[in-house]
Amino acid sequence: MPDGMDKLTERVQVVEVKVDHLTERVQVVELHVAHLTERVQVVELKVDDLSTSLNELSASVDERFDQVDAALGEQRQYTEFAFSRLDAQMDAGYARLEAKMDAGYAQLDAKMDAGYARLDRKMDAGYARLEAKMDAGYARLDRKMDAGYAQLDAKMEAGFSRIERKLDQFIDVQLQTNELVDRRLSALEETRAPDAQP
Repeated sequence: MPDGMDKLTERVQVVEVKVDHLTERVQVVELHVAHLTERVQVVELKVDDLSTSLNELSASVDERFDQVDAALGEQRQYTEFAFSRLDAQMDAGYARLEAKMDAGYAQLDAKMDAGYARLDRKMDAGYARLEAKMDAGYARLDRKMDAGYAQLDAKMEAGFSRIERKLDQFIDVQLQTNELVDRRLSALEETRAPDAQP
């Protein structure tokens, strides 16, 4: 029986080692997730850079507007006629600028939406692959543990069967011995019985 316990202990230790190995693999997967998080942060930095570029563009447009206002002030000093003509030109310029800016913002929105959509798809695909790998790993571990338990059960059943056979043999030998002892006692009693009569 101690040998069986030692083997059972060794089996349990092997299962523990396999569980430790699976834990290490999960930690590797966690490192991959951390790397993916870092890549997402890089994308966020790029989006921040794009926002900074838009702010710089806005500042540049404001500067251009300031220059136009200065030019308008100088033109107003010269002549009212030139001012009215310039006013008409400015209206047309504002319309064109507004149309260009609207188109630029629309393109930027479309590009950002497409970028976010691609990022979402990549992250979804990455999480799906990670989940599939973890599910496959757990399934393999379950199969290995089930196989290990089945082998252990089979060995324990075989061990119990051997012990039962040995006990049955011991009982049979004991019964035969008891029967032989009873026969010898009976024979001794029969041989002594005539001597005991007066």
